[in-house]
Amino acid sequence: MKCKFAMKNILLLAMCLFLSACSKKETLVVEKQPNNQIPQHVVAMTSSLADIWQLAGGDLVGVVSDAFTDPNLEIKKGEVADIGAVAKPNLEIVLSLKPDLVLLSKDIHSQTDLTTVLDESKIKYMVVSVENFDDYMAVLESFTNMTNRKDLFEENGVQVKKKIETLVEKIPTGTSPKVLFLRTSSSNVKAIAQNNATADILKKIGTTNIADQNGSLLDNLSMEVIIQENPDYIFAVIMGSDSEKAMNSLHTSLSSNPAWANLDAVKNNHFLVIPKDLFQYKPNERWGEAYEYLLKIIYPEVYK
Repeated sequence: MKCKFAMKNILLLAMCLFLSACSKKETLVVEKQPNNQIPQHVVAMTSSLADIWQLAGGDLVGVVSDAFTDPNLEIKKGEVADIGAVAKPNLEIVLSLKPDLVLLSKDIHSQTDLTTVLDESKIKYMVVSVENFDDYMAVLESFTNMTNRKDLFEENGVQVKKKIETLVEKIPTGTSPKVLFLRTSSSNVKAIAQNNATADILKKIGTTNIADQNGSLLDNLSMEVIIQENPDYIFAVIMGSDSEKAMNSLHTSLSSNPAWANLDAVKNNHFLVIPKDLFQYKPNERWGEAYEYLLKIIYPEVYK
């Protein structure tokens, strides 16, 4: 994992050393490190970052629109400003809030493109990426360092890690159930295997994601390939607010095909729509709950 520095100081060096020890993956990029004062006017440009900042004991003055419907968050319009869509935040509103820290997603170019303006406006920011539990732990520790709430890192990080480690220890050896993980919306259905929190959990609990084994599924959701791979479990998570249209999209793309009923996952009632609060949104302090949810389905004889 690499850390990029915008300001050279001891705090940044310590943070980079910690992150390097946690993960080989680039987890956190600090573009502008806040000073030693606790940020009081923070804007979060994803609902997940808003959630982690609150878990670290911080307050928010602005969030993206979907944070108001994120089931993991308790944020009310009127109390916190709506800065617009994740992919197109309203910079004018952001600047009007006079933030002392802006939290940006490294994975959204329209957000990272704002760093030039933030630099010119002398507004401090952090650009972060959270795709797995190690990422979450690194960012949570960074945030709790800023808020001086080590107790919350223990509660919302260390204790969650201990729960996951206890769960993973019981996974049966010598088995590797095949899974297909789908994300369905009103407009399309996609197989997911990379750069995704749920896909990472499935990998960590000993399953084989057929879309990882057969990369063609990532570009073209072929029923022929799914039949060939014949997964033991199929998990689907719904994107967007219209669940009925999302399921209609899944039906049109896959389940209306007569061959769908002959898949082992379908015949054994192992096709499941999993809750979006754990598997579409980042689970954050509920990461252990997300692990346990899937483990109970895949290894019911062990996790009861």
